[in-house]
Amino acid sequence: MKIIIPCGSKKTKNQSKPKDLYVGSYHKACARWATSVAPDNDIFILSAKHGFLPYESEQLIEPYNLSFKDKNYVNQSILNQQAHSLNIKTAIVLGGKDYALRARLAIRYIKTLNDFARLDNFGLGRQMQFLNNNNGVKFWHES
Repeated sequence: MKIIIPCGSKKTKNQSKPKDLYVGSYHKACARWATSVAPDNDIFILSAKHGFLPYESEQLIEPYNLSFKDKNYVNQSILNQQAHSLNIKTAIVLGGKDYALRARLAIRYIKTLNDFARLDNFGLGRQMQFLNNNNGVKFWHES
């Protein structure tokens, strides 16, 4: 099972690896939960600028200021290509509605598994509380 977590507006001031670049409390709560239920190589950060970033990537990323609410976010066709090349066939998607929508569109021909927790229907504070209270809890059965 792949897990897709959102990027975040709060970032370090220097270029960093994807898992170190985002420092906001919401991103950190998502990352804590994701790393408690899946290996790093099954976790991806959905960046409005770069698309799907492997959590364990060693690539250094410059800080940026962009979200899916802006006009210049990463093209949906690039997200679709990345999802295919990264072999993201099923995923639990964490994040706000804009992030969940982009992720779902990228893997629209495959069933997404975000509905286990329906986290995209809660506000960010409630999502953080849910994730913190369910650290280590998987919402799916391994096949």
